[in-house]
Amino acid sequence: MSPENRALLMRANRLMGASLVEANLVKIEDLEKANEKLFEIIAAQNVRQSLSEKSRPRSSPSSKSTGASRRSSGRRWPTIPRN
Repeated sequence: MSPENRALLMRANRLMGASLVEANLVKIEDLEKANEKLFEIIAAQNVRQSLSEKSRPRSSPSSKSTGASRRSSGRRWPTIPRN
């Protein structure tokens, strides 16, 4: 997860959690437990993502993706004309 997305997710989660606690829909203790679990999930995803990026072969900057991997699933994505 990118740092920008992580910051946005954490801010939104804090605001939502505060609203839920204020409305007496969630106890603060339960919110803290849920936040800990969310942080664990984010950390695990970051580790997995960094490991997969290290094992992925690097392509040269001049080569362009043909989208063959998308077509192998039977789905065709529309092409956007470039000017």
